[in-house]
Parts: sequence; structure tokens; C-alpha cells
Amino acid sequence: MSCFDDRHRKEITDTFKHILVPYNGTTCSEKIFGKAAALASSIGSKIAILTCLEELPIFGFFKTKTSKQEFEKERKMIL
Repeated sequence: MSCFDDRHRKEITDTFKHILVPYNGTTCSEKIFGKAAALASSIGSKIAILTCLEELPIFGFFKTKTSKQEFEKERKMIL
């Protein structure tokens, strides 16, 4: 049994045909993904996941071995 009546279900379904979910591997983004998945499942919509990585600014004109390793660690975590 759904908690939406027919009129509200149509409004929600039309509004959320496709849900964009930002994801960066954190606990918060995993929680948001779970909520989006539950909503999509209940109204039959689709989910798209958006992931962005930002290289941290570094001092100077070179990247250190540590900064490269941290970037790779984050990249692998979200793939």
C-alpha cells in the first residue's frame, strides 16, 4: 500500500521522472542515495548518479607523491 493517493502520485511521478544524485563516497552521500533509491522505487522513476573529483590545490608548481596517492584513493573509492 502506497502512502500517496492517485493525484499526489501523478504529481510526484511527473516531478521526479529522473532523479539526479550527487555521490562522493561519503556516509552522507550513501544515505542520500538510499533515500533516492527508495523514492525512485516507490514511484517508478530513474536515478542518475553524478560523481566529481576535485584535485586539492597544492603549494608550488608540482604534485607530490602523496597528493597523487590521495587523488587515486578517492577515485577508486567512488568507482
